[in-house]
Amino acid sequence: YNFNAKDLNNFKSFQRLMNSYYKIGILNNEKDVLKDDIVLSLVRTLELYDLYTSGHSEQVAHLCAEFGQELGLSSSDIRELYWAGIVHDIGKIGLPADVLNMKRKLTDSEYEQVKKHPENGHMILSRSKSLKTIADVVLHHHEWWNGKGYPDGLIGDDIPFSSQILTVADAVSAMMDKRPYSRAKTKSEIIEEIAKNSGIMFNPKIAVLMIELLKGGIIDEIKKAQ
Repeated sequence: YNFNAKDLNNFKSFQRLMNSYYKIGILNNEKDVLKDDIVLSLVRTLELYDLYTSGHSEQVAHLCAEFGQELGLSSSDIRELYWAGIVHDIGKIGLPADVLNMKRKLTDSEYEQVKKHPENGHMILSRSKSLKTIADVVLHHHEWWNGKGYPDGLIGDDIPFSSQILTVADAVSAMMDKRPYSRAKTKSEIIEEIAKNSGIMFNPKIAVLMIELLKGGIIDEIKKAQ
């Protein structure tokens, strides 16, 4: 077989996700239906996951799991948070490739298309009975604490708690790495952005805990693990 650069990148992306999958150590039962369904979901959408997307998903998942452990959540809740992080962008399968790979700031029209990805992700994941809880977490990970997020404009604690955690983890990861249209932010800049958006995008209590994790070196831990 002749594989091009895109094929090789996809293979590497899949390998990275699977390495993370086994490394986390949360799902140990080989007969766990949840594990099987998630792997199938990843395989079905593999062609959309380039190296950036893979790295971002792993970062978000790691942040979610660490956050859950800091809160003393149950292993099942941490497991759900971790896998919600892995698949939170799976709904981008429904977006045009040229919009996904845009190297400039999106137009209003393009942004409206991107805003559909939580609903797309919910539709994909909720088709598996064991993923319905994770599907709901994914659906609401772009809701804002002040009600100005999407898709439903939920306010405050009307937003599922796991989605609130996923929202801040997603934002931190997005700031950690260079994007086509923005540079990577420093740890102090990320902390400043989280603090500035406390009570706007983020639950203030969750923002405070994330800032503590950032000050404790969580970004360095994540980068070493990749």
